[in-house]
Amino acid sequence: MSKMLGFDRQIKKEWLDMTMELLIEGKSTQHIREQQERFMALDLPGRDARRKTRLVISRMWLDNNAKLITLRKRALEALKENPEIDTRIFHWGMSIATYAFFRDIATIIGKLIALQGYFKVSQVHDRISKIWGERSTLTRACSRVIQTMLMWKVIESTKEPKSYTSFEKLRIAVEGKHVAQWLIHSLLLSRENGSIAAEEIRRSPELFPFSIEIGLDSLLVSNGIKISHRGIKTDFISLKENNN
Repeated sequence: MSKMLGFDRQIKKEWLDMTMELLIEGKSTQHIREQQERFMALDLPGRDARRKTRLVISRMWLDNNAKLITLRKRALEALKENPEIDTRIFHWGMSIATYAFFRDIATIIGKLIALQGYFKVSQVHDRISKIWGERSTLTRACSRVIQTMLMWKVIESTKEPKSYTSFEKLRIAVEGKHVAQWLIHSLLLSRENGSIAAEEIRRSPELFPFSIEIGLDSLLVSNGIKISHRGIKTDFISLKENNN
């Protein structure tokens, strides 16, 4: 059975911001879905298009997914404590943790930008099809993920058609220990082995739009992250058990 792409719609940042705000206010899932329906109607006149778009967001923020409970809770707590945090950090982290398809595209784009300073849509399509296999919906879904990144202003067009680079070649600063720990938590959840070498965090291709400034000593005091030693100089970071 083929894996589900899942993230196959263009998702505006404003829709996700509204969802987070309503969750912080303690609104019910039904109320949130009703508000999403009203808000999306301005851009998506088709009922089926709205339903499919809400489904993408629901898997991230509303559905009963044990893997994401802690991640969601900590994101809402962080934003409630500091409403000035750039919410793209949370939207990106939830996207890679929820959707392997989004994560794989982000990884491909991050590697291409690191290698050549830009990426072409055709390059991403070719590489993602090798991972997910040829299917009728793949090209469109891939393009919608890229368009979502464009709307979030983490990438921008170059002078070449269907070619993009990181937005203004500036990375989004992830400031504050708890926010950095949260984004690393999302990265660990997105990876099949659930771990990463500490020295690789800052250059993880999945997190290409972000600049994480956090020392290893700060990770040691995290409730959800543990550090293990493999070899003389290599520290690996992974999630603690029962800290999904």
